Amino acid sequence: MPNLKSFLKDGEVESYRNVEVSFVPGKKAIMTIYEGESMSAVGVDGMEEKEKIVLSDYKTKEEMHALMIEKGFQLKSEEELEAMKIRKQKEAAEEAERKAKRKEEMRIKREMKQAQKKLEEEEKEKAREEMEGKGEEGEGVADIEKEQTIDQGNKVENEEL
Repeated sequence: MPNLKSFLKDGEVESYRNVEVSFVPGKKAIMTIYEGESMSAVGVDGMEEKEKIVLSDYKTKEEMHALMIEKGFQLKSEEELEAMKIRKQKEAAEEAERKAKRKEEMRIKREMKQAQKKLEEEEKEKAREEMEGKGEEGEGVADIEKEQTIDQGNKVENEEL
């Protein structure tokens, strides 16, 4: 399987003309050969399926290259291969840039979320402190009133005596 994976993912299979690779995770590697006028940009419209070949039956890269030649695929020219290499490098750079941008966006989002949480916690703490301050004053007022009531009660008792 390592040879097959390398043949497919490292671009060796794409060194042949009229070959398009679609990876389907969890599925067997199957080469479907179509016959017809030409492939469109969106797929095999107007093409007829001619043959399916299970690629895992081929153990070496040499066997896979021989299969491609046997089925009538031609190697691309040096110019085509160089253009493909440049295109892949450009696509890889664009993908790396997209990933870096997403990573930076996620970092900023995470920092904003943390800052928002910290601000909310600070506001809650401030509100709690204000409530405690008012509560102490309120208790103080209530204590004074109680003392006055008790004092007045004592006076009444004293007066009655």
